[in-house]
Amino acid sequence: MNALAKSSLLALLLPAILPLAWPPQGEPVRQSFPEFAGTLRGRVVDVDGKPLANLALTLFEGRDAELLFHAVATGRSADDGRFELRGADALAGHCIGVDLDGPRRQMRHVEVSLQSGRAVDLGDVALPATTKLRGTIVDEQGHGIGGARVRVLPPYERDMFALANWFLGPILGAGLHTARADDLVISSRGGRSSASPLSPIAREFFEHPPVPVATTAADGSFEVETSAPGEVLLLVDHPRYVATMGTALVERGAIAQADPITLAAGATIEGKIAGPGSAAGLFVWVGAFETKQRARTTVGRFAGVTGPDGHFSIGAVPEDAALVVAAARSRAGPFFLAGPFQSAPLDITLPASIDLFVDVVDSSDHPLPDAEVSLLDPASGELPEVTRLEPATQSAVTEHDGNVRVARGLSPTPVVVVARSAGRVTSSETVDLGDGTGSPRSVKLQLATARAFAIQVVDSTTKRPLKGASARLVVGDREWALPPTDEQGSATLAGLPLDFVADDARAAATVFVFHPLALPAQVPCAKELATPSAGPIEIALEAARTLRGRVVVHGAPPTKPMLLRVAAYDLPRGTDFDLEPQRIARVAADGTFALSGLATGKRSFDLLVRAPQQALFDVRFYGPDGPRLFFEGELVVPEDPEREVTIDATPLGEREGIAIHGTIHRTGGSPSGLLVTAYTSGGELQATSSTDGAFAFTGIKGGRVSLEIADSNDKTYSKLATKEIELSAGGSAEVVIDLHSTPLDVSPRWPDGTPAWATHVSINRAEDRNYTQCWGDVEQDGLAHFELSGSEKWLVRVERFDEGHGRRNFTLPLDENPCVIPMVRCVPCAGRVEFDGDAPGGTVWQMYVGECAIAVDPRDRRFKAFDVVPGVHTARLDGAHWSARWSHEFQVDEVGSTDLVVRFKKDEH
Repeated sequence: MNALAKSSLLALLLPAILPLAWPPQGEPVRQSFPEFAGTLRGRVVDVDGKPLANLALTLFEGRDAELLFHAVATGRSADDGRFELRGADALAGHCIGVDLDGPRRQMRHVEVSLQSGRAVDLGDVALPATTKLRGTIVDEQGHGIGGARVRVLPPYERDMFALANWFLGPILGAGLHTARADDLVISSRGGRSSASPLSPIAREFFEHPPVPVATTAADGSFEVETSAPGEVLLLVDHPRYVATMGTALVERGAIAQADPITLAAGATIEGKIAGPGSAAGLFVWVGAFETKQRARTTVGRFAGVTGPDGHFSIGAVPEDAALVVAAARSRAGPFFLAGPFQSAPLDITLPASIDLFVDVVDSSDHPLPDAEVSLLDPASGELPEVTRLEPATQSAVTEHDGNVRVARGLSPTPVVVVARSAGRVTSSETVDLGDGTGSPRSVKLQLATARAFAIQVVDSTTKRPLKGASARLVVGDREWALPPTDEQGSATLAGLPLDFVADDARAAATVFVFHPLALPAQVPCAKELATPSAGPIEIALEAARTLRGRVVVHGAPPTKPMLLRVAAYDLPRGTDFDLEPQRIARVAADGTFALSGLATGKRSFDLLVRAPQQALFDVRFYGPDGPRLFFEGELVVPEDPEREVTIDATPLGEREGIAIHGTIHRTGGSPSGLLVTAYTSGGELQATSSTDGAFAFTGIKGGRVSLEIADSNDKTYSKLATKEIELSAGGSAEVVIDLHSTPLDVSPRWPDGTPAWATHVSINRAEDRNYTQCWGDVEQDGLAHFELSGSEKWLVRVERFDEGHGRRNFTLPLDENPCVIPMVRCVPCAGRVEFDGDAPGGTVWQMYVGECAIAVDPRDRRFKAFDVVPGVHTARLDGAHWSARWSHEFQVDEVGSTDLVVRFKKDEH
């Protein structure tokens, strides 16, 4: 799969994540349209082509690697179904939400790249029909449950939700379907816990989700209107029951009846909070970390308010779960966390609370509202630690008078108070909260005005100023966005607080500039940052090319409607974007196309087949409802803008050329269903062996061809053999491949003997540990199934995020199968590095401890990691411009190390 396809796969989660960007009611939508913005037009119709009037439409967009799109325009369809959405950024990706609060809810990805200052007609947007769905929610005794919430995900959303829940499940253990508006997000990692309320946008989504929703009547019945036809997913939850999911099949023109869905009561947990002062009236949340999932984050469900004696309780808690309790005087925090607890009752003692008042003012002693105030540990520079209980909110925002009160439950220890405000120099002060008095403390911080940073963007050929360019200034790990350039091509960042950026990071300062009609540029700017009086930096952008040409299949225009997608340009070195910039255009009926915004030179591309009347397509890259990959390859964007290119999209197997006929003979397994991949000079072909082991390829050019045979399924991939053959022009080639494979089941297990679910397994030949022969994931039975061939000695590596590692060397044949891999739990590890002699230079240090790669800050030589295995280690330290150094042996304890010192030898090894 090429980079374009991989980029598209990142968009798979959009429908599951995008609802978090659903604009809260009353939130202003952008109304100012930059000159390079485009307009989207189209018509909303039903499956029979009848216009749909007065349907709400929302245009979402995200620039660069933003998966969390934001709303930029709204509108409604007219009586004839037509709509127009203005103000779309030509550089961004776009989705259109149709009828988001109604039964026809659709979230579709715009298929074509927009053009600056032009309108793009999307054609007809056909929405599926709707039908009524009825059902009943019952308890374990079969009695109806009133007040249960039922959310209905149509077929399109169902698949996206399932993928997102699978992808996020190991991280968000409780699942997406359990969250409500008053819940918290609770994280537990490396022995530390933290909590934060849902964002306003997320809270709005859970209170008013943009999907069909019903609330059950007293008898547990519900009725809702949803899209049809297909299988819909029902998300069911109730405050007193464990949330669950169900499915129902809906058909067009008929009322659908879902099977009864049962909610389990779960366990009821009792707890009591005590501490200095009254424990009554505390807001309490309980998060459950299910043991078998070993998740790092879960939903903290609201348990209510403590009674006069500090008592609280919560029902519908999953069995066999570790519990973390969050408590606060207000819903907004700060939060005090206790746990994890393995059993009830939950007895919690709060530490003494100290009120810290912070005043933030400017150089003239005038109050600064909306300044961010945060607290840090003076030793580590991280969030303050406490014993068992940790305040999870370490920041607040000043009021209109510049004052903020941060109620803390800290142990007697100093804290660093840090104040920041846009356009001002950061200020900090260390305050000793543990003076023994317990009395409120106050501190006043003064923020001076920071310096300005300016650029001027021009055309590299004509030197004319370019309006509407966007720019980002990156200094170390800090980043600032400049406003779009004006008529003179100028943009100024009014205040640049560089005081907290180290000198070595500032030396690598770079400004990145983008424009829809030009290629991006990156310009070092360390010298300008070091000179406060320096004028604006002139940045010249090269104009992008427009590529014109024709697509042919067997020498004629393609018979199917297609989209051409091309990698627009190479990202500037140093950018941290995950999505490769792309340009997409329709291929006309005569095979012609025109695509702007490209760099010259070799570019990867692919051709996608779409439905004949499909103006928008699903973000799913595969499946019957989305675009289908037809052909992929590389093309050259010429320097001459008048020169056209021809793309021969005739499938490789249908071209004239040499045929390969092969037979697989397999000892120890069936030769049927094996994946055979042919790597040729013209591209990559795949075939599946038949029941007798036969396979064939046609249309291959002469030259060297590499065949790879693999046993593959949706969980594991096992390379069984490779064979190199040389093809001469004309004729065909006969290939016979003899295989002898040995089945291997890998069973990773934690120290208590339980299976390590959701672990990733890789198997390497012992003589070549850099070559991975097999890989895959552990299935629900606790096993990962592989086939081994071609060697006797092997190394198995197993990894479960940052929770644990395992490895084992073995020799075939095995005495037992499955092969049990003991897992060692990872522990948190933090400290600093020291040296026998002078420290090396450079701005990037990377330390390797066993299987763990750890970043070390060269400025203070400190490091922190969460996936180090306990035991005796020798570390390796790498830099950009010096040879690796090796450390003396050091010990990592079973519970982790927070003040570890790793000393490196003077001599290089």
